[in-house]
Amino acid sequence: MKKRILAWLLFHANKSKDKRFYTIKNSILKKYGIKVDIQVQFIEGKKCFSCHGTGTHIYYTYWTGEEYDRDACWNCSGTAWYKRPVWNWLDIIQFGKYMFHQPYTRTYTEPTESIKVFSGYIEHQETKYTDFALFLLFLAYEKGYLKRWYSETGIGWKHYWWRPRNWIYDLIHIIKHGRNSIPLRKYKKISNLNYNYQTDELPF
Repeated sequence: MKKRILAWLLFHANKSKDKRFYTIKNSILKKYGIKVDIQVQFIEGKKCFSCHGTGTHIYYTYWTGEEYDRDACWNCSGTAWYKRPVWNWLDIIQFGKYMFHQPYTRTYTEPTESIKVFSGYIEHQETKYTDFALFLLFLAYEKGYLKRWYSETGIGWKHYWWRPRNWIYDLIHIIKHGRNSIPLRKYKKISNLNYNYQTDELPF
């Protein structure tokens, strides 16, 4: 039962883009996860824009436009790549009924082994439980998390304040900012300017 709940929390928290979470994720999967497969993620490279992917910089005469010299591109050092193509090797770890990707190495040459390769990035779309799961895992695994959480919470105002999940954030915002908090802020009225004329002439 405990493992089932932990796997559920990990699945939803894994949708977060908070990089501090990965230390917790690695620790949990190392203890409870089972390696079931290996996959390779291919990230397409980007050619150097300075040399148009040739790796060579060509010098031209200003007036005639004729080539008079060439050397290695200074932007890519002659490699022709702004970002080289990369293959990330991933362990597929099963925990409960969920599968997780765990990168363990990367190479810059195409694999020769017969292995499943997929292109592009793995999308992490947050669910309605992501913040809740993330909070519980940080609370359980990060020492002093409550202090960090309070310092980072309530900085901004959650505009959908009527939703229960935003109540605690907005309450902390009011506690921290008092009368300067967004819902209680009082704007000063601009008073009329009083003109003091130092002359006997009427202003009309």
